[in-house]
Amino acid sequence: WPPFITSIQGKGPDYIVTGLLVELLNIIARQLNTCITYVLAKDRSFGTRLPNGTWTGVIALLARKEADMSAIVLSVDDIRSSVVSFSEPLYMDEQAVGHKVPVAKADILGFVKPYTASVWLLLLMMMMAALFMTLYVHYASSRFNFFD
Repeated sequence: WPPFITSIQGKGPDYIVTGLLVELLNIIARQLNTCITYVLAKDRSFGTRLPNGTWTGVIALLARKEADMSAIVLSVDDIRSSVVSFSEPLYMDEQAVGHKVPVAKADILGFVKPYTASVWLLLLMMMMAALFMTLYVHYASSRFNFFD
């Protein structure tokens, strides 16, 4: 998961791990006056729940207390939260849509812009059809006097 973990080399338990999150964990370990031993999940997965209720991957290591904390970024959901405790979000990936700042100005044809040309053409055709139907009904009712 670059840039958090950029490489894992060597064979366990003496893995050589590099990345931004590793640097952060080293700072925490120094402050707590402890050392870090990296453990990899056998399937090298983040963790999924199996039909029998057990877990795979990193979540399984945390749930079975084979690891104290994760050095990878995990997505948080209700199912995983029922098994392990998560910290405050370390990284949030948000997507946004950029647009031009609207400027208040008079536009004489502003009422035309919400619809495409085909919608306006269809509306004109419907109005013409309604006009012809109205003329036909008026002509037919004046020709045949139904109320005599």
